[in-house]
Amino acid sequence: MYFASYLQTATDLLKNYSGHPPFHQYLKNFFKQHKKYGSTDRKQIAQFCYAYYRVGKAMPNNFSAQRFAAGLWLTSTAKSLAVAYLQPLWPQPNNFSLQEKINFLQQNISFNGDEIFGFAQELSLSLNIQMFQQSHLIQPAMYLRIRPSKKEVVFKKLAALNWLYEYVEPNTIKLSSGYAIEQFFNIDEEVCIQDMSSQQVKICIQKAQQITTRAIQKVWDVCAASGGKSILVYDTLPSIQLTVSDIRQSIIQNLHARLNKAGIKKYNTFVLDVTHPSATLTSLYNTFDLVIADVPCSGSGTWSRTPEQLVFFNTEKIHTYAATQHKILQNILPTIKPDGYLLYCTCSVFKAENEDQIAWLQQQGLQLVHMQYLEGYSQQADTLFAALLQKSKIAFIPTTCSSGTKKTV
Repeated sequence: MYFASYLQTATDLLKNYSGHPPFHQYLKNFFKQHKKYGSTDRKQIAQFCYAYYRVGKAMPNNFSAQRFAAGLWLTSTAKSLAVAYLQPLWPQPNNFSLQEKINFLQQNISFNGDEIFGFAQELSLSLNIQMFQQSHLIQPAMYLRIRPSKKEVVFKKLAALNWLYEYVEPNTIKLSSGYAIEQFFNIDEEVCIQDMSSQQVKICIQKAQQITTRAIQKVWDVCAASGGKSILVYDTLPSIQLTVSDIRQSIIQNLHARLNKAGIKKYNTFVLDVTHPSATLTSLYNTFDLVIADVPCSGSGTWSRTPEQLVFFNTEKIHTYAATQHKILQNILPTIKPDGYLLYCTCSVFKAENEDQIAWLQQQGLQLVHMQYLEGYSQQADTLFAALLQKSKIAFIPTTCSSGTKKTV
């Protein structure tokens, strides 16, 4: 039986994987080194592996055939020969809803459907925890954001390709994964590959523009990374003076290439570690109308895309990320102009990385304008957090106290 071979290969792969690099890269490297596996073999082995990880914390991480079977059964929408091989007495999955599948497993094997995600105690209470947990059993969709004035050319290409897609107002295309987007579309010129929840961050940007007493001109994307938020804010507020930064020169080089493809020619850029005070930061005090802090985080709102994280993550990392975020916020707050705005974003669903940070910012005198979880779990999308805060009209003027520290006057 081929399934015995697939199970053994998947088990060996998982036993040798330590959490890095991302599992899709690990798989790609493995198949590159072992060319005996054909396309069907690669697909089946990958399916075994991802089904194993999607079970998360609901079953012991013991490489048992039963765990593989549970993952395959939960994630299958039709008759599965692999499940029939591993658990011949189980009914076929197409006769059950997802909740009914979970109930069946809880009644028949050691399976805890409330522990798929595994970190419920750390979650924000504003989330629908059941829906969020179950979203990890479903492969997320691919989302494209149509760039300004490119709608006509994008729809013309989609019609010619005859792809199945859903149009989500106002400028979003939803596709299943597996389409060769880069082969047929000019990425960043015509469309940006950007999750739907990430696109919705522009709600906060628009709110800042609507309520401000002056035009938003100077914008700083502090942790720009691949530049998705930078392009989004430019498309939302095209007359801004954009500044982007990140911690590594290699990131900035990639960012230059992406912004150039996006047609963004005028912007300032520099390499900066915002976890530490510096002369560069001091020179930026009271400079920006809007600072976007899409900070390093656990990424827990995106784990339906990378379910291996459900196995390898631990709660201690939450506090490490929260401490880093706190340092960044402390250092960038003085760069915001009086009456200016801070847009704080994470890809996390943990309270310590989100609501707790906002509570601290409010203690520093910032006023909360808007805060929400961008809940993607009902739409095959990521779940992100975004909050817009406004600084008081009192300017930050660096002065030296007797202790040698800075204060606001």
